[in-house]
Amino acid sequence: MISTYYTQLKHLWDELASFDSIPACDCDVEKFMSEITNSNKLMQFLMGLNDGYDQVKNQILLLDPFPLVSKAYSMVFEG
Repeated sequence: MISTYYTQLKHLWDELASFDSIPACDCDVEKFMSEITNSNKLMQFLMGLNDGYDQVKNQILLLDPFPLVSKAYSMVFEG
């Protein structure tokens, strides 16, 4: 079930973030690193979906900019 998959993945991301946090700063590096992290999470989420979700995965990958992984989950869940 998609909700179980997303919940497990989110738990792993939260656990990883507790060990590997980005230090706060007033520069653009924090924003840039946050964007990279979101993009990586989005790709991990999409790659873990089975072939039945190909259509919605392709729709998500065409969005510019990429959505947050929570938005992508919502699109997959509703789709």
